[in-house]
Amino acid sequence: IRSALGAPDHPVANHPARLEVVVAVSNHDKIRQVFQPPEPIDLKEGLKRTVEWYRSRGKFLSPVEFENVEIKEKMPQSWLRDDLSEAAVCTGSRIGEVKEEL
Repeated sequence: IRSALGAPDHPVANHPARLEVVVAVSNHDKIRQVFQPPEPIDLKEGLKRTVEWYRSRGKFLSPVEFENVEIKEKMPQSWLRDDLSEAAVCTGSRIGEVKEEL
């Protein structure tokens, strides 16, 4: 990733492991029949294309600040805030946008 970004000396932050899926098995036959995806590319080329896309379009995106989430249990500590609550439906807004009152 550092190479694709053109920053081979950029420091790497190794965060504590989270509760991630260890083994996942899937079959993509049906999706291939319906969508006819493009030929696979190697990781290096994929990262290069992702960085190019982000540099041309992604910089215009802004993150969402969630007011609440469905389940806070086992969320990474860095995602939790004192004002983050649980709700059946998540709500939030783009950072920097003014939220309209209904």
